[in-house]
Amino acid sequence: MAALDYLHRAGLAVEIHGERLRLLPGERITDNVRQFVRQHRDALFAEVRAQHYPPTAEVMRWLNSVARYLNCTPGYLLAQGFIDRHDLSEQHRSHPRQVAALIRTHPAWPMARDD
Repeated sequence: MAALDYLHRAGLAVEIHGERLRLLPGERITDNVRQFVRQHRDALFAEVRAQHYPPTAEVMRWLNSVARYLNCTPGYLLAQGFIDRHDLSEQHRSHPRQVAALIRTHPAWPMARDD
């Protein structure tokens, strides 16, 4: 799931529409992301199809909101393990401010803030 994880850390959701990949939100798509998608297109299709719970645009908006409350990036939260795939499926209906408050209580939060 490495190719898909790269895009999720960039704060993007990936959907398949016919023979095309759709990345959301559009404002997060950079030239580097476009190049990455071109280079890993087949792997991304396979990973999205194999994944049991692909983050939707709604879930990624929630993750972006949590990150804003914490003054960090969605990728930082995912890479550091403060939010994982299970959290995305189970917590995304919780208010982002409450989730951010919970993350701030994690013992590693202040030490991990090297972004």
